[in-house]
Amino acid sequence: MTEFLLEVLVRTSILSLLWFGIAVATKKKSAATQHALLVCAMVSIMLLPPTHALVNEVRLAILPALPPLTTPKDVLIPGEVNVVNTHSSSAAGWGLPFGLTSYLLVWIIGSMFILGRYLIGLCRVRAWAKNGESFTNSIGSFQTVISSHVSVPMTAWIGYSVILVPESWRTWSKDRQEAVILHESAHIRRGDWLTQLIARLTCAALWPNPIIWILARKSRFLAERAADDAVLARGIPPTSYAQILLQTAREANASLPQTSVCMAQGPNVTRRIELILHNKTNRATTSRTGLVIGAMLILATSLPTAVMAITNRDSPEAPSQEKAKVEPIQIVVDCTVLKPGVSFSETGLKVFAETKTVHSGKKSASTLSNGLVYSFPIDSATLLLSKWKKEGKIVSHPVVMTLNGQQATISTSMNADNSQTMKFLPTINSKGELTMGFDYDLKQAKSTSFNEYITYTSKTPGTVVISRSMGSSKDPEVLAVVTVKVRKER
Repeated sequence: MTEFLLEVLVRTSILSLLWFGIAVATKKKSAATQHALLVCAMVSIMLLPPTHALVNEVRLAILPALPPLTTPKDVLIPGEVNVVNTHSSSAAGWGLPFGLTSYLLVWIIGSMFILGRYLIGLCRVRAWAKNGESFTNSIGSFQTVISSHVSVPMTAWIGYSVILVPESWRTWSKDRQEAVILHESAHIRRGDWLTQLIARLTCAALWPNPIIWILARKSRFLAERAADDAVLARGIPPTSYAQILLQTAREANASLPQTSVCMAQGPNVTRRIELILHNKTNRATTSRTGLVIGAMLILATSLPTAVMAITNRDSPEAPSQEKAKVEPIQIVVDCTVLKPGVSFSETGLKVFAETKTVHSGKKSASTLSNGLVYSFPIDSATLLLSKWKKEGKIVSHPVVMTLNGQQATISTSMNADNSQTMKFLPTINSKGELTMGFDYDLKQAKSTSFNEYITYTSKTPGTVVISRSMGSSKDPEVLAVVTVKVRKER
């Protein structure tokens, strides 16, 4: 999961930079056109994570080939890890439930905080609209509410579109009232509440990406500019409207919820007034052709960025070398070593002596002549390892990388007189089935007290619990929890 989050962050950053470049290249277009492009950017970025998760990756081998991994005698180097004076370590990352990692937990907390602020703001605006004084204006057809909680005009969608104005509305001139209603009505007709929601959801889902926040802030500013252009298109003089906007901004005395679209708030009001008074400002609206082009840009940017992966070209084989008999697949062995004496019953599984079979619901695992292996669900294994970590039953958590058919050795020294040595021999055949040889040697008080060799075959690499039989009337002893992953296959 951590690798997926990192990959999504990198890909969305690349896509965000691409859209940022498009925004810079189109800065001379009208505010409505630029805003539409940034909305397309937000949609494109939001579609990237699910597309990357669901669509198969397409690899583009355009980088130079890497030199082949060989030794002078074509002998592949086995993996070996020595762990000395180890203490109990976490195999689950902070002991988190449901297979969560610390990175994923931080990501979720950040997203929930942003969404929580948005929902709280929505509830506040809904309460203001409900408790305010509703009236019908002759300028626009949308519901308008006078509220003591707002200091500047704003619009929001709370199941229906509503315009909220401050109590000073009654003292405003008709020209100012008309300009304000035209501005807020333009927001409603343009659907700016929806585009603002899309931007907020994108920021919540991918909040570690700073470029997305820049694009969202720019989108909010362009939405205000587009509404300004709509007011001027209705015949309001630019100088009069600029004065109204400045006066409204001066009356703003509180921060309003992100749920709303406010007429005059924030540091960009001065820039908006400059553009209102500039006669050469492009004030064109977005055409249907522009919307179609935007939709095509979404597909043209999000899909390739989500599925393409740049890799190295295959290295040419030396003509004097023979092909290896064993397919060079990199295999990662993630092993959690337990202290002696951990009983198999702690896993929550049951062993029936008469059948020598392990049962967990509808699943079962065969019992071998000199050992027992059970394929364990990853989530269940994470919870179990978290429990054992808190109880101090984990000796170490080494991770070693080896190759298909090559032995990996993990040596653990608990103290001067006690040590454990585990040797793994993974082999993956052409059907993808994994055969694992597991040689376990325990030394206590400078004498070999236990040695066992176990082999098992699994259709897919995964997490297993390896135990040894303690006799027909005794509970088996858990030796280790092993996760096997295939990192690279050529």
